[in-house]
Amino acid sequence: EARASACVQAGAIFVNATAEQYIQRTLKNASLPSDDVLDYTKRGVQDFENNLKRQFDGSTPSGSVEVAGTRANYPGIGIRRGHMSLQKATVQTFFDVCVKEIKTSVDQQIQGQNVSHILLVGGFGDSPYLRRVFKDRYESQGCQITLTNDST
Repeated sequence: EARASACVQAGAIFVNATAEQYIQRTLKNASLPSDDVLDYTKRGVQDFENNLKRQFDGSTPSGSVEVAGTRANYPGIGIRRGHMSLQKATVQTFFDVCVKEIKTSVDQQIQGQNVSHILLVGGFGDSPYLRRVFKDRYESQGCQITLTNDST
């Protein structure tokens, strides 16, 4: 260990908050009743946390979150059969503020060092998107990206 690790307040909870803001704003802008906005937002964030966030790696063009029952159709905001469609670029914005902060911290820590391994720890370290971004950025510099729960 060349330097003590740094703790950056940028993780999964902030990704969830950004997703929640987006879903809520989209529903409000569509002039849905306020009760529906609250219910759909809650359900959408829960589905995002349990599914899309855990699967998203930035390689698929779109994803969706379940915000309502199958009878809910609001084509103007991308809701069909209760699922809100989200383009890859939109989902990336949920992650990118946190990912940028983490990359900045890592860049500062490894500057001027010969680093062969970077360990991703914590719940956000399990994010396929974070892992892909780190591999793209640091493996070309000779760093191996390792999850703390990896067997290697």
